[in-house]
Amino acid sequence: MDENIPAQRSGTSEDFQTIAALIPAYNARETIAAVVSGTKRHVKYVLVVDDGSEDGTDSRAAEAGAVVIRHLNNRGKGEALKTGFRFLVARGFEAVLTLDADAQHNPDDIPALVSRFQEGADGIVIGTRMADRAKIPRYRLIPNLVGNFFLSRASGQSIVDSQCGMRIYAARVLREVVVSSSRFDTEAEFLIKAGRLGFTFAFVPISTIYRQGAQSHFIPVKDTYLISLVYLKSLFWKKI
Repeated sequence: MDENIPAQRSGTSEDFQTIAALIPAYNARETIAAVVSGTKRHVKYVLVVDDGSEDGTDSRAAEAGAVVIRHLNNRGKGEALKTGFRFLVARGFEAVLTLDADAQHNPDDIPALVSRFQEGADGIVIGTRMADRAKIPRYRLIPNLVGNFFLSRASGQSIVDSQCGMRIYAARVLREVVVSSSRFDTEAEFLIKAGRLGFTFAFVPISTIYRQGAQSHFIPVKDTYLISLVYLKSLFWKKI
């Protein structure tokens, strides 16, 4: 096997009707423990999918209290998300909260997203940093705004922050939406296909964090190109 899958947890039926957290991680040794610990203040069950890290990210995550699945090779953020989604939906969670391993998201914003999700109307609840655009570097802001425009057109839903990875996906969305992409374009493909299936989106303001000197695995030119390809391909997908 090319990934190590932990055994299914035991628990009551009430335990399974919860929101689980999913953190895709790649070489995030310096930040993963703090992200896991901060997330566990709000969400009991935290899963980290270590996407072939070479720096001991998996050990740090486990020490901080996360359940860990490890890809033996680096496959891309999208593949890490899909591995985690399959694992958590199969275990009966009603929704999955995603956030990044690089401390770009503040775990204390989780309650606001959960509160909105629990209102029950939306298939995906997404954090938005657009209320504080001045803190977003231009090389990240401009592709985001362009993505907002085209993904809104492709999904049929209004997209306020297309590149924020802090989201809550309802399990019903994860069961119905099938995506083929493997990197940062996976999140864009989810939005297009979920929107076309009639799922609605909600946007909740969250902290805008871009740490100086922090390493991001998002490659602006390459990943924006891949996201653009998802949009162009969507023009030829069979209408849902």
